[in-house]
Amino acid sequence: MTGTRKSALVVIDMINTYDHPDADRLVPSVREVLPAVRTAIGRARESGIDVIYVNDNFGR
Repeated sequence: MTGTRKSALVVIDMINTYDHPDADRLVPSVREVLPAVRTAIGRARESGIDVIYVNDNFGR
């Protein structure tokens, strides 16, 4: 492989209203991991690393 390698941070399914039947089971784990995700996003941005958000958006 030739050329410059570039890194990116991919954030998957974190943009969510949590307004669905099983949300009450997911919210505690999201609250637990969110500080680390925010830190990773901040560090990526500070370092010039692309941040890519990927979401299913409820099948739409």
